[in-house]
Amino acid sequence: MDRDDPTRIRDIATRWSLIRKAHAGDDTSATSARHALVDRYCGAAWRYLLAVTGNEQIAEELFQELALRMLRGDLRHADSSKGRFRDYLKTVLVNLVRDHYRKRPDGESSQALSDALASKDVSAAIDGEGEFVDCWRDELLQKTWTALDESSATLAAVLRAHVENEELTAAEKGRIVQGMLDSPFTANRYRVMLHRARDKFAKLLIDEVAATLDSPTEEELRQELRTLRLLKYCQPKT
Repeated sequence: MDRDDPTRIRDIATRWSLIRKAHAGDDTSATSARHALVDRYCGAAWRYLLAVTGNEQIAEELFQELALRMLRGDLRHADSSKGRFRDYLKTVLVNLVRDHYRKRPDGESSQALSDALASKDVSAAIDGEGEFVDCWRDELLQKTWTALDESSATLAAVLRAHVENEELTAAEKGRIVQGMLDSPFTANRYRVMLHRARDKFAKLLIDEVAATLDSPTEEELRQELRTLRLLKYCQPKT
């Protein structure tokens, strides 16, 4: 990755450090860290639960249970030496779904849930890696867009104009950005700012992914980006 600085990557506060802080006690700092965990992972968790259940009511019920467990400190058993946090979180979510499908005492609902669990689509979604990876990837991209918005409204507008209107010329995209920002935007300025926007997005995305790992090497980070199909966003455009 030509855009990343190994020293900067080592200095990123990892989600594992947040997890350890969240389970270091019951003081205000730990409580705040637990709330931060919920905020950090709610998007990916919700996407996954809705995808595998196909039911907003069930997904909401399971999501609330996950949030309760996080705030209660039940993720204290997560161990960075045993792998990536996303793998641990997926295991927690899979167990939530399976428990929900198996423990409903009411006959008709229990049968309906059993039938759903036995269905090919639901079983494949639960057992397979792809569904969760897609949800995790989508959430990382969303968080990167949010970070870009917060970092520079101009760069965010330029990049959005590009990805949403790839067929247009630089001059036409410049006019779109001009309308969004109410500021003059020539074709040349658009080209320069697009390069900067891509570079900033790549750095923010690398930061987001690096923060989900525990002190990753450059190769470990590259492999995670490759697994999540995000590496293309972090390579220079010709």
